[in-house]
Amino acid sequence: MKSTIFIGPARLALKKVLAQSQDQLETGEVNLEQHPDLFILKPEPSIGINEIRKLVRFLNQKPFQAKQKIAIVYQADLMTFPAQNAFLKTLEEPPENSLIYLITNKLNQLLPTIISRCHLVRLSKKTRPLKNQAKILTFNQKLLAASPGKRLILIQPFLKNKANGLKFVHQQTQFWQQFLIHPNNFESLKISSNKARKILRILTESSNDLDHNINLKICLDNLVLAW
Repeated sequence: MKSTIFIGPARLALKKVLAQSQDQLETGEVNLEQHPDLFILKPEPSIGINEIRKLVRFLNQKPFQAKQKIAIVYQADLMTFPAQNAFLKTLEEPPENSLIYLITNKLNQLLPTIISRCHLVRLSKKTRPLKNQAKILTFNQKLLAASPGKRLILIQPFLKNKANGLKFVHQQTQFWQQFLIHPNNFESLKISSNKARKILRILTESSNDLDHNINLKICLDNLVLAW
């Protein structure tokens, strides 16, 4: 993956990314932030779709001096949702000879589809365990091992009403985000990061379907059958 999300205190993450960029751009004594092949995007006070389009245009140009172009999105959680959606294709397939770094300390403010397209690097050692994480892990172990018919039975408690269904989708989204950050904590699931990214994408689609009042049972049934 050419796109990376650094998760941690913003200034610490920026310092690390700039140091990494300096090596990659081989700037020597040149002022890094003035390098023509580096684009740093900061919120003023947010990051809108026009700013993302400028960044994408920058990445689509050939490098001026270095072998590659680098884009840094500082406090990426302050991207508006339209801006995040506009960024999806570029994150998944960055232009040749380009690297993209997103910096955030609020991963849950990014769309799951953004997260699923990036490699995640956590800088902060302290992480809060997900509420009911052990319970969700046990449920997911059963779900992944179950036959299609059994999966439809396991999902029934979440079909009582839309609020229950949305809560299930939200908790599962958080769980799989945590999986991608700390895959070693979830080895018992025995699935790949690519599989986890696929599940995250399906969860995003399910959340959108529920927002558009798609039948709850149909939505959640299709969700777990696609796992």
